[in-house]
Amino acid sequence: MQRLERTTGDSRGSILLETVVAVVIFALIGAATMVGIQTATLTGERVEDKSIAENLARNQMEHVFSQAYKAQPWDYDSIADIPGNTFSVPSDFTVTAVAVERPGTVGTDIETVKVTVSRNGEEILVLETIRGRN
Repeated sequence: MQRLERTTGDSRGSILLETVVAVVIFALIGAATMVGIQTATLTGERVEDKSIAENLARNQMEHVFSQAYKAQPWDYDSIADIPGNTFSVPSDFTVTAVAVERPGTVGTDIETVKVTVSRNGEEILVLETIRGRN
């Protein structure tokens, strides 16, 4: 009987310690889960921004090629400024298109068209191609 009492008497503080350890483990698991969810959300937002930017850049480039050739340096109209266009540019995105001279092509009708898509002033995507007079 004495032996049983000693064993029971020594374990009183261990229940509190086990509870504290369990709470700490669950808190660490919860924090790791929250960090994972936050990372996934931020990655999803970046992918969505990139997808919108690619679509806008493609539409802007098509618009540039639908216009007559203009010698560089030249700023083409943005698709955001086209009246009656069938798509809209989100208010926090800006799209610009400029024609710049290609090195080594001075005096020719060859230029580089550079389309830049930005969101809230931060450049997201730059798309460049070569264009010549038809």
